[in-house]
Amino acid sequence: MKWEAFECEECNQRFALEQKPGDEIEEPLCPSCSGPYSLAIELTVLEPIK
Repeated sequence: MKWEAFECEECNQRFALEQKPGDEIEEPLCPSCSGPYSLAIELTVLEPIK
């Protein structure tokens, strides 16, 4: 399993999905507005501030 990040073109909400290789959802629905146009984005995870 791997995580993929998406951004909704309608409400700009960013979300991530854990996807099984070979069974990926290419354009998932936005969990906030149900918009059908979400694009894959590059997501950078930063270390927490200590």
